[in-house]
Amino acid sequence: MEILKREQGIIILNQYGKSYIRFMAGGISDKLYQIEISKEELDLVMNSSINGELIVNRYMNLEPGLPEGLEDRVIIDYLSFSTDYSDRRKQAILNKFHKYGDIFNEFYYYVLREIFEDGVVESGYYASKLVKEFNLSPLDAYNYLIYLREDTQNAIAGLKDGLQKK
Repeated sequence: MEILKREQGIIILNQYGKSYIRFMAGGISDKLYQIEISKEELDLVMNSSINGELIVNRYMNLEPGLPEGLEDRVIIDYLSFSTDYSDRRKQAILNKFHKYGDIFNEFYYYVLREIFEDGVVESGYYASKLVKEFNLSPLDAYNYLIYLREDTQNAIAGLKDGLQKK
């Protein structure tokens, strides 16, 4: 992740091979969102020809359903950048995460910030611990948190027997 510019309440950045504008949705939500922007929009903001807030407002007006779906878009970008999974598999991963809002939100914030929050703990394990102690990618660690939640006994046995420590 490369932060290119900061404006009040807005960050312009490159991440996962794309350019984004990151913002808080204010009255809509207290969540952090980011929207992919075009090269032209990036140039306009970087040259201070327009304010980043104008781009955010334009997107919000063009797509009345926003911010609905923005999290999914960013996660799909992350999966496209970090894996060679098919679109169908990426959607299946999203669907699985959506079953558990707390794990989905924590994974979403990992994808945005590329740091672990470790708010979700299952049987004493959290995402960064799974990454640090076992040979798991961040995506695999969050999937393993779901496994620990859904099938605790077998998941713990897998950690003890099957997963190699780093």
